[in-house]
Amino acid sequence: RDWKAQGKFRYIGITHYTPSAYAELEAVMRLLAWDFVQLNYALNDRTCGAGVVASGCRSRYCGAG
Repeated sequence: RDWKAQGKFRYIGITHYTPSAYAELEAVMRLLAWDFVQLNYALNDRTCGAGVVASGCRSRYCGAG
């Protein structure tokens, strides 16, 4: 975050793709605001839909309730 404030980085984000880490990803999303969040949400894998995407994080990141 210091490097972002200094202009060394424009964006800071987090990512994960395994269902076993979605609870931790959700907790980190609630802790701090991120410029980008990347996770696996595909036609053949919607595991995160019931947790990360449908959680209170959704309102923080995309303005949905």
